[in-house]
Amino acid sequence: MKNIERIYNTYQQLSTILKKYLESSNESEALQSIITLIEDIYPASVPYILHYNKNKHHVTLKKCSDSIHAEYKKAVVTVPIGADIVACGAAAYYKKPMCIEDVKTHPNFAGFQEIVMQAGIKSCWAF
Repeated sequence: MKNIERIYNTYQQLSTILKKYLESSNESEALQSIITLIEDIYPASVPYILHYNKNKHHVTLKKCSDSIHAEYKKAVVTVPIGADIVACGAAAYYKKPMCIEDVKTHPNFAGFQEIVMQAGIKSCWAF
């Protein structure tokens, strides 16, 4: 439970930082600052930021860590929104944060097993 609380606390901090940066800086700088912050807090993470496109009902890759696996990056360039589509698709669908602690066993990752295993992804959270 402590891990989930830590993730939600980070989510709140990131929301505050994002609002502050978007009001005073350019978008690219703000997004890179968030990527860097996540990497500092969670050194083993591979953060990336997706943009919600309500007209096309999907999320698209906006910014990512340099450490992202090439095949995984290709897989998240465009992700459909849906209750059972990985963490980011489900978060956009439900309009709330999603924390999937074990992508190997979670049904939302059933079609992505090969890619997440290649990339070394073990858990995923999205908001």
